[in-house]
Amino acid sequence: MALFGGNKKTGGSGVSTSIDAKGMRNIWCRHMDAKGVKYSVLDEDDNIVLLSFGGKKFDTIVLADFDENVPCESVHFNSQHFAKCDKSNLPAVIIKLNELNRRFRWVKFWVDEEGHLTADGDCMVYPASVAECVTHCCFRFSNILEDALEALKGYAEPDEETAQALKLAAVLKKLK
Repeated sequence: MALFGGNKKTGGSGVSTSIDAKGMRNIWCRHMDAKGVKYSVLDEDDNIVLLSFGGKKFDTIVLADFDENVPCESVHFNSQHFAKCDKSNLPAVIIKLNELNRRFRWVKFWVDEEGHLTADGDCMVYPASVAECVTHCCFRFSNILEDALEALKGYAEPDEETAQALKLAAVLKKLK
């Protein structure tokens, strides 16, 4: 998705970058807490965080998945099954997704054979920039998803079933 400043050894801060995924996730979560942004850690072991956005026309969900390599150097963003289409409409949807892929360089869009649309993106992170970088990328990803849903009107519809399942998983996680 994006690369924000710093260098590989210190991230620009003089601090070692040999921080694992949990450490990077925790830096980011503290930043989100300080900004008052709500999120849910869906999987402590895999370091997957869910953010739900209420948009102007569409609500979106973004999953941030922190790289498990040590040191953690990237975050993968995903909105799996954010929309769905009829199988009979797949050729037209593929053309629309190609248009979106040309329009939005930060996110790639694809559709599976069942008609579920997914969006993916990645960014490089360092300890000194992880908080701002991941926050910026999540909000940008959500905005792009909302624009994509608008462009897909008549071709595909938001997948409310998947969105509700993810929100339920977040609520159940908090109840544990």
